[in-house]
Amino acid sequence: MLKAKKYNWKESNLALFGSDTEKAVKKSAAETEEAWTGAGQAIGLKIWRIVQFKVQTWPENEYGTFYSGDSYIVLNTYKKGGGRQAPVRPALLDRQILDPGRVRYSSL
Repeated sequence: MLKAKKYNWKESNLALFGSDTEKAVKKSAAETEEAWTGAGQAIGLKIWRIVQFKVQTWPENEYGTFYSGDSYIVLNTYKKGGGRQAPVRPALLDRQILDPGRVRYSSL
């Protein structure tokens, strides 16, 4: 009988998880995302849909129409106390199969 091999997570792709290096890589990737151009500049909603791990602008005439199993990022920019507030909310619908890291780093 063979014994299961023991793995050291520090030698895996998780070794840098949560580190400053990982955060810098995610921030850099998010800053180069073309879909974010102009995001948060105007008051109102902006919605993106994740299609094959790529961020795509969701057409305004489709706002309010969401499909089960798809992933969306919703940005609601509004005025509060003289400045703009723009909280980003990943909207993950039921029966979701997704790489959560993609949404996480894209929403930095």
